[in-house]
Amino acid sequence: MGNSNSNSPVRTRTGVINFDESPVVRTTFIVNKTHVSPLFSTPKTQSPKSDKEDDLDLEIFKREAKLKTSHSANFTKKFHKTERLCHSTDIKESKKKEKKCEKLHRQNSQLACMDKGVTDNVLVSFLIAKTMCDKMEAIYNSDMSDFDPRVFQSMITCKDELVFLVITDTQTFGFYQRDLVPIASKTTQLTVNSESSFLFCQRNNMPSPFVFPRRGAKKPCLCLYPETSNSVFGCVNAFWIDKNGCISFYPDIRNNFLMPCATLNPLLMNMNDKCVCNKVIVLRCL
Repeated sequence: MGNSNSNSPVRTRTGVINFDESPVVRTTFIVNKTHVSPLFSTPKTQSPKSDKEDDLDLEIFKREAKLKTSHSANFTKKFHKTERLCHSTDIKESKKKEKKCEKLHRQNSQLACMDKGVTDNVLVSFLIAKTMCDKMEAIYNSDMSDFDPRVFQSMITCKDELVFLVITDTQTFGFYQRDLVPIASKTTQLTVNSESSFLFCQRNNMPSPFVFPRRGAKKPCLCLYPETSNSVFGCVNAFWIDKNGCISFYPDIRNNFLMPCATLNPLLMNMNDKCVCNKVIVLRCL
């Protein structure tokens, strides 16, 4: 009986243990699925916030909402301001374009009228025959363009066979430049040579013009002044004109051009007389 009790299985809470004479011990466990280990117990709930903490959270929320509203309002103001500026800029640009188109149309109309007047002019007809060209067209008029070095040079640069007309109250005079006018410097004076050049002049009460050839084999003719200068252009050893229209003559002008009379300068006026330019026109031979 003792042996049978020793070999009989013993039932425990966690399983059944069999005792036999075999050296191998077999153990079978029955797991209770409803058992929960204390290690996986539910976490403790946080303690409720106090009234002071709730008030603080509410205050922070209000500040953040106010800040967002302020940023949104500022963005809206900047957006509308930018939109107004863009709209205003578009209107200004449109007006500038309209004015520019009107100015170009007016200039073209004036140039067309001026070309017709130039063709009918006695002096210009004489110069057409003198230079042996078919006709002349106006490329610059001080009544329609600014009389300053930058604008003046932009109109005549890279052009040849030019006639410069200076109109005063009593006469019209100028000179002829055959060679090409190069690009002038903005800071230094430029002297342009010409294989063929001459002065000319016609008084308002005289029927025919005078021509004054240059003495010797000197080639300098046209003189262009920098943008910083008070002068605009001139004829070498003859005269130059300032921005205000004042005309100045070289003292030795008679030594550089053939004069018909020693008592008169090439422009048929007394040297002491003050001469002011009313208009400058540049023609190109075609």
